[in-house]
Parts: sequence; C-alpha cells; structure tokens
Amino acid sequence: MFVILVRKINVFSPDSILVIYICFICVIALFSPVDNPIHSLLKADSRYYRKRSRQLVFGYSSLLAVSMALRITVLGDSIIYTILIVGVSVLAGKWKYKK
Repeated sequence: MFVILVRKINVFSPDSILVIYICFICVIALFSPVDNPIHSLLKADSRYYRKRSRQLVFGYSSLLAVSMALRITVLGDSIIYTILIVGVSVLAGKWKYKK
C-alpha cells in the first residue's frame, strides 16, 4: 500500500531515483545481514547470507536493466521500490541492533 502511495506522489526524476537505488544497493551490500544479538549468526552463516544478498541484488539489478531496455515500467518500478524497502529495513535493523 505504501509503495503504491509513493508511486502516485513520486516527484523525483528518473535520474534521482537511479541514484537513490544505487545508494540503497550499497547499503544492502555493506550492512546485510543484520545480526540480532539475542540470536546471533555464526560466522559461516553470516558470510553465506552476505554473499546471497549480494547475488540477489546483482540479479535484481540485471533484471532492472533488462526491464528498462525493454521499457517494462511495471517490472522496473517493482524492483526499484523493493530494493528501497529492503534498504530501509536493513538500515532500521542496523540502527536497532547497533553495538
């Protein structure tokens, strides 16, 4: 629901959305996975999930490039807003569980 609302009132240019997207890709790549101090991950699990999150971001970015080339705006918007939501969630988790 929130994504649809943001999409309707979007006043950002496509270039600024792309810059924000790249910033949130960096956030996801640098800070994932968010570790909960109560149930912390083992080092091997943390490396696995970090690698997996980077693979997913690369896959989403490739799919976004294809959707932009083919001018499939529904798919492109979905990928952009999904990455934005995940990036905000990662930042919120890092803030909540900061050590």
